[in-house]
Amino acid sequence: MTSLAHRVRLILTLLAALSLGLAACSPVALHAWWSESRARAQGFAPARLSLAHGGQLAYREAGHGPTLLLIHGFGGNGLLHWRRSMSELVEQYHVVTPDLLGFGDSHAPGPLTLDAQVDALIALIEARQLGEVRVAGISYGGFVALELARRLPLSVRRVVLINSPGPIYQAADL
Repeated sequence: MTSLAHRVRLILTLLAALSLGLAACSPVALHAWWSESRARAQGFAPARLSLAHGGQLAYREAGHGPTLLLIHGFGGNGLLHWRRSMSELVEQYHVVTPDLLGFGDSHAPGPLTLDAQVDALIALIEARQLGEVRVAGISYGGFVALELARRLPLSVRRVVLINSPGPIYQAADL
């Protein structure tokens, strides 16, 4: 085999292997990997908190200043919903971004009720000794943020709701 033919065959083999490798990659998994690597570069290393009644709450935190708790909406996780905002907010705040129970890397053995979500966040606030927090909740995270503020009125300094109907929903609506 000539040298040129050998090189062409080698290049085609490498391209075929690369194509097969990329075809096997999930776009969702690739995006998650990329988001995770960007968050780590900004100082947001993933951490986990073991919960008293079983399960774990996954979260990321970085930065200095007043604590800002970012609560994601239904689906995805904290990183998916907040990654772009986290990178700017970390310049002024100590940013904490949990994955709600049943989302991302968080899980619990019991029902994933609003109370269970808030119990997990209270455990996080206490375990990390966050003290006074500012809370932003998007969509379903807005419900969680309001309930957290109701249950911890002395710890929750401010609440920001983003695309969340907030208190106009009644228990029957939920």
